[in-house]
Amino acid sequence: MKGLRIISNILGWSYFWCWSISFIPQVVLNYERKSVVGMSFEYQLLNLIGFSSYAVYCCCLQFDTSVRKRYKEAFHSATLVTIQDVAFALWATVGTAATLSQIFIYERGTQRFGRFVLTAVLIVLIFTF
Repeated sequence: MKGLRIISNILGWSYFWCWSISFIPQVVLNYERKSVVGMSFEYQLLNLIGFSSYAVYCCCLQFDTSVRKRYKEAFHSATLVTIQDVAFALWATVGTAATLSQIFIYERGTQRFGRFVLTAVLIVLIFTF
């Protein structure tokens, strides 16, 4: 079992680094061009919502003992969320927020957020909170 844990940790941190690096080129490209023309604004907004939701999920399952207890009672198993999952979820949220913030700083031409997506996001947020 210890061998599987070691392999899991190696693979977990490998996926963390590979996926984490993937956020950097877009931020750098936008910075160098001082422009976000051609980038999908809606994709970034939906990504931020998705990654922040995933971060809350991972943090709750990793750090909140009452959530872990309820999970174990419901599924008769310990949670499979690892610290690598938490680290990635938090980094992905920060990376996506950085990319999204560039939309409001740099040249965006005539691009705007689509009304449908903004309305859908607003409705989801209202019913979530």
